[in-house]
Amino acid sequence: MTLVLVYHLWPDVLPGGYIGVDVFFVISGFLISQHLFRELSETGRVAVPAFWARRIRRLLPASLLVLVATLAGTAIWMPASERIRAFTDIGASALYAVNWVFARESVDYLAQDDAPSVVQHYWSLAVEE
Repeated sequence: MTLVLVYHLWPDVLPGGYIGVDVFFVISGFLISQHLFRELSETGRVAVPAFWARRIRRLLPASLLVLVATLAGTAIWMPASERIRAFTDIGASALYAVNWVFARESVDYLAQDDAPSVVQHYWSLAVEE
């Protein structure tokens, strides 16, 4: 998290910028794997539906709150010409599919001339899920 923050505040310090995200995914993958292996050793199986239900209860409330607030802010403050794209991105983020939308649109996260999506930061959550 700190590496991502440093990259966004001082991009010249961490050229490339992806190391923070890579570290996040490695730690997240380790913790998820550790949890699943512990469940397997204690019960002899992994209850995948229960695992997903726990993740949904933990992540979805905050995620949806941010998306609803973003939707409201978009409707109030964004120019009408940009709302359709923003609403599409918000809907895709709610389904953890925003990366597919970004790929279809050939979005470059590091492009300085293009306006970022209002939910550009959801790409890492979509990858993890």
